[in-house]
Amino acid sequence: MRVLLVNTNRARLPDPIAPIGLATVAAGVIAAGYEVEACDLCFADDPLASLRAHVQRFAPDIVGITIRNIDNTAFPHSESYVPFVAQVVKAARQECDVPFVLGGSGFSLLPDAMLERLEVDLGIVGEGEHALAQLLAALQDGTAPESVAGVVVRRPTVAGPRTRSSAGFRLQTPGYRKTRGCAIMKPEARSLKPGPGDFPGTMVPNGPRAWQLFDLQRYFRDGGMIPIQTKRGCAFACEYCTYPQLEGAQIRAREPGAVVDEIERHVKDDRIDHFFFVDSVFNVPERHAAAILEEIIRRGLRIGWTAYVTPRSPNVELIGLMARSGCSGIELGIDGGAEATLASLRKGFSVDDIRTFARLAKAARLRTCCSLIFGAPDESAATLDQSFALMDEIAPDAVIAMVGVRIYPQSGLWRAALRSGQISPDADPLDPVFYLSEKLDKSDLQSIVARATARPEWILPGYRLREDEHLFAQLRERKIKGPLWRLVRANS
Repeated sequence: MRVLLVNTNRARLPDPIAPIGLATVAAGVIAAGYEVEACDLCFADDPLASLRAHVQRFAPDIVGITIRNIDNTAFPHSESYVPFVAQVVKAARQECDVPFVLGGSGFSLLPDAMLERLEVDLGIVGEGEHALAQLLAALQDGTAPESVAGVVVRRPTVAGPRTRSSAGFRLQTPGYRKTRGCAIMKPEARSLKPGPGDFPGTMVPNGPRAWQLFDLQRYFRDGGMIPIQTKRGCAFACEYCTYPQLEGAQIRAREPGAVVDEIERHVKDDRIDHFFFVDSVFNVPERHAAAILEEIIRRGLRIGWTAYVTPRSPNVELIGLMARSGCSGIELGIDGGAEATLASLRKGFSVDDIRTFARLAKAARLRTCCSLIFGAPDESAATLDQSFALMDEIAPDAVIAMVGVRIYPQSGLWRAALRSGQISPDADPLDPVFYLSEKLDKSDLQSIVARATARPEWILPGYRLREDEHLFAQLRERKIKGPLWRLVRANS
């Protein structure tokens, strides 16, 4: 059985992202004994023509299409990626009459709406490395596809033309989404030395991913980093975030030595030496992060890496390990610089935590990028002032600020937007929807742009401020690796 896996992600700002999810799924399907090829549309000059040619040559028995993102999550210049995915589905169907299955994080957020909009009958919600192989076996055996955990099937519930209102879906929810709880350290447990039971069971096989199906060197050349995942799951409950929905609310960690094995293979076999830890939050649990960094140091690996981190419970020992293990920059996900904003988003840390973390990072000479989201509930002109003042005070190397909070039906902000009348009950979540505090007006938004423009380290993707694809490509051509936000101020 020949399986064609299609990567639809063509986003290049700030960098092209190597499809770690699809490489993981491909490895699982190959291990199950199926013949697999990948059609990666990221770098294709004519993606639809490339897809047609690939389908004609490979003649797949099933086509899997991954959707990484629904849109660019940027207001006011938002861009939906769904129309392009629809073109991909149509082009592939013109060349083959086989089952299609959708997957990926973007699909898993809104599976019913995606299946209906794209007119595809099968999809996988959540992790796909085992589910896709099980689905293939079910299709071969004539077993009902929805018997496979995570598989969603599109079935019209009434006769006649298919419409949004008449579409029904059977969804067997993956077990991991039912799991609650959290495998993180309690705040008072400050030691970074791991003890028995600190690392939950391995989440995926620790063997190499099927990177041989992708142009990994092109991703490294043009993107400056290769993704590494050390765990899945997020135990936090930020008001807008989808990570717990996508990966579960319980952290499932990989064995630290296996993570560093993967890094070392890239260094030795692929001559790749810069990495991005793609976990929702890298420094939780602290002892897991510390064990990985200590192993990098112990093996003497000369690498650069960056990651998303939280300022919760700033720890000087862990920050020291970050610096010694090759950290080239941390992306500090704070979302706001005012206590009211942090509380409305349920961030679980304070402005003083941000200050402390920033001070410790600066003392360790770590480059820092702060990410902000303006427009949360209770955001006002006063909280905007406080956020700008905090950024001026802690002086990060870069600030990436989004205006408006991209919201989804499962989030608390979606329900708040319904109550306030910002969105209607029949709003289509596939079309980018943003929450903006009712306390902000047009002049406040203009003020954000003006103040960000006056600060050379600030980036506003939604307003295309200092997000220049041509400039970023030039920097990569100079063989600059690691996060490019480190160089924004110098190139402003």
